Amino acid sequence: VAVNDLIGSLEFKGNDATAFTASARIDSYVDSGTVGTDRIPGNLIFYTSADNTAVPQERLRITEAGNIGINKASPNMGSHSTALTISNVNTSARTAIEVEGNTANCHAAIDFRSNGTLISAINSRGTDQLQLCTGSSGTVRAEITSAGVYVGGSTASHTAGTLWFNDTSAYASKIAQVNGSSALSFHTG
Repeated sequence: VAVNDLIGSLEFKGNDATAFTASARIDSYVDSGTVGTDRIPGNLIFYTSADNTAVPQERLRITEAGNIGINKASPNMGSHSTALTISNVNTSARTAIEVEGNTANCHAAIDFRSNGTLISAINSRGTDQLQLCTGSSGTVRAEITSAGVYVGGSTASHTAGTLWFNDTSAYASKIAQVNGSSALSFHTG
């Protein structure tokens, strides 16, 4: 076998009253790399048919290196060793990643880890909090809420329209609107 040879396929078909028509398919090809004794680098490619087409289109690919592409035939790993690339070629729609928690108080999170150790995280808490955290204990370094943006910690009781720095201290600095105008005032302590 050689690179790009089809080595397996699983097709899902249904009868549309005139013929059996494919609605989905999973293919495996010899992927880039070197074929050798007891070694064939392979990929898996998942196809589905949209409502307006009779031909299944590629939707997800897992490469021999473990990179995952959603609507992307060549997942872009840039300078990284693995990648999850999500692409939306339909310019009239958005591309989204959804992370969902199970209660309003239980947050959803995207954790960034190195060898299992937490390095940093993005947390969504309650109904209006987005936190940027660092360190193995997930220390909150910045928080965005409906009341404002806080850098250096988090708080639940500051004035809306204000950017707070080191708000965990009694000597917080802030940038704030002046009487609801577009002018800014700068405060320390």
